[in-house]
Amino acid sequence: MSITQSTSMDVSQYIIAIEFPYHDYVSKYKDKLISNYTTLKQQHPDLTDIPVEINELNDTILPAIDKLVNHQFWVGDPISNSSMYVYIQNNEIFESRYHNHVHIGGTINAVFYIDPPQEGGEIEFIYDIQNNNSLKIQPQPNVIYFFPNWLYHRPLPQKDKHYRLCFNYRHNSNVRPIHKLSGIQY
Repeated sequence: MSITQSTSMDVSQYIIAIEFPYHDYVSKYKDKLISNYTTLKQQHPDLTDIPVEINELNDTILPAIDKLVNHQFWVGDPISNSSMYVYIQNNEIFESRYHNHVHIGGTINAVFYIDPPQEGGEIEFIYDIQNNNSLKIQPQPNVIYFFPNWLYHRPLPQKDKHYRLCFNYRHNSNVRPIHKLSGIQY
């Protein structure tokens, strides 16, 4: 995992990267997801990501991520079902703005990528907006990155013309999760 950090604050303690060997499985749905995304984006230009509405994909991926959450974190009772959205970009189509997920619920967020670019397309986490201190991660296939819902982040532009898909996962529980290994509370 390639990480570039611009200050000594250790925000990386909140980013947990775990092997997630589903790249080939999810890739089977890439064309359909791009088609759905393009159609919805034309109808609603302000959308950045769309719900994944392919039942067989959700039925496989969501339980796999939920299992990782329960293995990695102490979490309370779910207050809603976990959900997954997809954001698609290439060198011509992208939106890069800082955001977090406090406003939409969810205590744990995670992202994984299908066909991440070799150059550009990092995810940038910012933890000191006034001084522009950030942490950049070059996404890798077959890796999922967990982080707290309050952590501001954004996708960075890529140089590759091929589409990369970023899947955004949200877990909603009634307590702030604690990572079992590190003791870090989200």
